Amino acid sequence: MSKSCILGTDRENIRLRGYSLHTEQTHLHWIYHFVQFNSRKQPNGLHAADIKSLQAG
Repeated sequence: MSKSCILGTDRENIRLRGYSLHTEQTHLHWIYHFVQFNSRKQPNGLHAADIKSLQAG
């Protein structure tokens, strides 16, 4: 799954739930940041330690 596919799917889900544009932009920014931080690894290959390393950084 590519980064753009992840962002597109999340964008659709956010819009279906009726969140504001600002919430959508912020959410997608953090997803993009997380993907970049983890060297573009596939999401299904990430573990809890990857999330904790972002929080600690």
